[in-house]
Order: sequence, then C-alpha cells, then structure tokens
Amino acid sequence: MKLLSRYFHTLRYLRFIQWIGRIKVYLPKRIPLGNNIPQKRSINKKWNCIEWKKQSLFKDRKVKFLNVERKIKNKKDWSNPESKLIWLFNLHYFDGINSKGSEKRTVIDRGWIDLWINENPPCKKVAWNPYCTSLRIVNWIKWSLKGNIFTGKETKSLVIQIRWLIKNLEIQFLGNHYWSNGKALVFAGFYFDGFESKKWLNLGLKIIDSQLDEQCLSDGGHFERTPMYHALFLEDILDLINLSQIIPDILPANLQEKLLNKARKMLQWLYSMSHPDNEIAFFNDTTFGIGANFKTLLNYYKKITNHESNISFSTHSFLFKESGFVRLERNDMVCICDVGSINPKYNPGHSHAETLSFEMSFKKRRIIVNSGISVYGRSNLRIKQRSTSFHSTLCIDKQNSSDIWSGFRVGRRAKVRNSNYFSLDNNEIAYASHSGYEYLKGSPIHSRMWRIENNKLYVYDHIYSSKKHMIEINFIFHPKWYLEILPFNTILIKEKNADFPIAFIKYEKDLISKIYNSHWNKGFGISIINNVLTLKGSNESVIKKTFFSFDKLEIKKLLKTIY
Repeated sequence: MKLLSRYFHTLRYLRFIQWIGRIKVYLPKRIPLGNNIPQKRSINKKWNCIEWKKQSLFKDRKVKFLNVERKIKNKKDWSNPESKLIWLFNLHYFDGINSKGSEKRTVIDRGWIDLWINENPPCKKVAWNPYCTSLRIVNWIKWSLKGNIFTGKETKSLVIQIRWLIKNLEIQFLGNHYWSNGKALVFAGFYFDGFESKKWLNLGLKIIDSQLDEQCLSDGGHFERTPMYHALFLEDILDLINLSQIIPDILPANLQEKLLNKARKMLQWLYSMSHPDNEIAFFNDTTFGIGANFKTLLNYYKKITNHESNISFSTHSFLFKESGFVRLERNDMVCICDVGSINPKYNPGHSHAETLSFEMSFKKRRIIVNSGISVYGRSNLRIKQRSTSFHSTLCIDKQNSSDIWSGFRVGRRAKVRNSNYFSLDNNEIAYASHSGYEYLKGSPIHSRMWRIENNKLYVYDHIYSSKKHMIEINFIFHPKWYLEILPFNTILIKEKNADFPIAFIKYEKDLISKIYNSHWNKGFGISIINNVLTLKGSNESVIKKTFFSFDKLEIKKLLKTIY
C-alpha cells in the first residue's frame, strides 16, 4: 500500500506532454544525415565571453570533472559504466573549451573536439544524450565565435548533433532540460544561415519565450527553488542577451526586453539568496563549483549591458513569496529561510525534504548551514542528503517532511501555509507552517518562526497535534565551528583554535542535546566534517524556543556565571 501511495503521489503531477515524451524515448531513432550542410552566418563581432570555470580538459587525454581526475584512454571510457553518470555528462558538455585561459589552449581544445568526433559515433550512448548534446552545441559555437574556425569535419559533426537534438527534445522532463534544448537551437539558428537553420531558430525562440515565463517566477526566483540551478539559468539568459549584442536583429525586440527584465530580477534574487561571503545558500540541490556566483554574473551583466553598469540591489530583509524564501538581515546577522512548497510539481527532481530549514551568517561567516550535495544518481547517500535530518529544521518521528526517494523522485509533499515576513521595532520576523507530517497520527502541523534582534536569533518551533510525537530539532554547523555542551541547557559555539566563543545557544529544559559529526558537502566529491546539534524531545510542551546570542557582553556574563 505504501509503495502504491508513493507512485500515485509521484506520478499524479506529470503533464500529458511528459507521458508522450516518455513513450517517444523508447521508439526507434533515426540517425541524422550529414549532407547539405548549411552555410555559417557572416558574423563580424566576436563572442563577448565570460570565463569563470576551471580548466577541465588537459593534454594526454587527461580530464578533471567534479573534483575527480581520470584519463580517457579509449572509446569505452567515454561511457565507462564504472564512472558516475553525472561525471560522464560533464565529460560530454565541453565546458572546458570555454574555461579560464582557454585562449591559450586552442590546440588542446581542438584536439578534444576531434577526439570526441572520432570516438563517439552518431547517436549512441551518453555522448548523444539530448541534455549533453544541448550544452555541447552551445559550447562548441561559443568556442567558434571567439575566433576559432571549424574544419569541414567539425562543422558536419555540429550539424548532425543539431539535427539529432531537434528530433529528441526532452519533453519527458521539461524544466531545465527543455530550456537547454531551446537555448541550443537558438545558438544553432544564430550560427548557421538558411532555411533549415531558420527552423531551428524559430523553434528555439518559441521554447525560450514560453519557458522564460514559466521558469522565471514573478519574484525573480527560478521555479526549481534551487540557487545553483537559478545561477545556471541566469547565465543562460545572459548568454542569450550576449547573442543579441552580436547580431541585434536575431532576437525579437520584445524578447530582448523580456530577457533584460528577467536578468535584473534574477540578479536581485540571487543576491538575496547569497550569504555575505558572496556565495549561494545550500537549499535543495545546491553546492559550489557548478553555477557562477553573484559577483561573476553581475560582472557579466554589466559587460554586455554597458548602459546599466550602475545597477544596484536591495540589502534589506526580503520575502520572495512566489519562490518561497525569506532573507532576514539586521546589523551583522543574515538568516535565509525556506518557507515554500516543492516546485515545480511536475518535475521536483532537485527538491529536498527541507521545508522550514534555514541558514545563518554572522559577520560574513556562515554559522548554520544545510548539508548540500556531493553526489547525484541513485544511492543511499543521495537519499540521505535530500532527507530532512540533513537540513537545519525540525523532524517528527524520524520521518521526512516530503517523501523523497530514488535519485530524483518525490511522492507525498509538504505544503507550506501562512508564510510571511515583517519588521517590528528592532526585530526582523518570518514565520510559516507546513503539512508535511499531517499523514501521521494526530495530523501534526509544524510551525516555525525566526526572529532577529540586534545580534541575536530566536527560533520558535510548535507542533500542533492531538497525539504525542518525538521531535528532533537539527542545527547543522559550518565546518569552521565546533560545539561545547555546558550546564543549564547551554552550548558554546567556538572557532577551532580560538579561546573566546563566538556565540552561545540556550534551549528548552525538556529537550536533550546531542552533538555529533556529519559532513558539509562543499562540492561534488568534497565532504568536510562538521558538527550537528540535535535537540530531542516530544511535542507535549507548546513552543520550543532556541536562542542564539552573538553579543560579546552576554557571552562574558554567561561564562562568569558558569565557570
């Protein structure tokens, strides 16, 4: 019965077009022809590029992706089953030919392009996955637009890839995959001239225009509610604006204006969803090294829109009602909270069971974090990293607030209610509740409120239920800090090798504290040991208040009292 319920809640949200796409995946595929190659469009202006990624393609068939180095010794290594699928995807993206210092590696990069053509026959295995193909088409065209001239063999391969893609659009997924398909077709229609390329361009523009409205929400957030994918989507928008600077008439004027408006809103959102260290907060599938940070994307925006070089962003507290996040900021403290439901409903593959989790910084240093991700694909570790206990929120009866399963699936989902934010005197306050545990006995509802006052943070948790439940309130700490338990329900937050604590925590008397080691996942394949504080108890008392004080005088007073 539980399995049937899981499948029902997973499949009920799929759109009709996704079912069609899933059927098409299993139908026989025709390999595109490589004849009647269209002419390259006459382009006088070079690609106004931004290169922020690290080099990944090296001499002697050596590569490095997601912090894993390997050697592509032969044809089989391009789709080696011993490699993680996400690693193989990165191998076929060809981001490396547009990474830092690429202008000095033209011979190496061309060698990799030709090697790929020779060892990946059309339309087989991972190499020709439509998502990989979309990103590779864009990267190859960017590389050519920087002044590198394709050979006839390279041009023919590029055209075959485009013809393959247009017949294999990822309507079974939609979301960021379908968007990337559309972007690749726009680049293809831009790069080539003639009747066929016009078809590519028109279809690409149609996809981009429709997906812009759907995927970029009115508050500027990306609809997958994932800062990492938000940054990737924003860079795509800036790439399209960049194209319109090279040939002004290639994109309709109304689409150009829409792209600029979306870019400004998305920059504000990314700014608000970044810590004072200028890096993104870890909500849903987010880690470092995949998407560009705010400063990089802002510089890119300024580079391609000189008339808006003085653009500025709000530094105040902010509620993003549609995407479901709130930023609280006062003095030296920043608190970023998840107060939204899982979205998009039909494609929640990058969502975590993290409802009402939060991250907090003090004086530009991260204190409270979520665990982030270090792996993709189907594994127990992936499921753990998506689970409620790997986020700074409350867990009931050791269950997940949303039924995350497999690598990218979600069944039953928490729905957020009554999210809001306001300022009152010297306080910044946000609150929300969710129904993620309503299926348990007594139909428990979790409500949480955050309150910042000067250099203090109050977190209030309340469980509304007619039955008794066991609760665990998890606070996950950045690896820079370690915790020390003191008497009187007190915990010190200390920096390693420092004498004086940065803060202390006070918690309710009916809760039992436990500190254990876990991991903060800084990047794919990079996990750093950190401290987690768990406060265990039941929902019998009305409100659980946890108090964080970074006030130096209060810390000194506390230490005198205890010692």
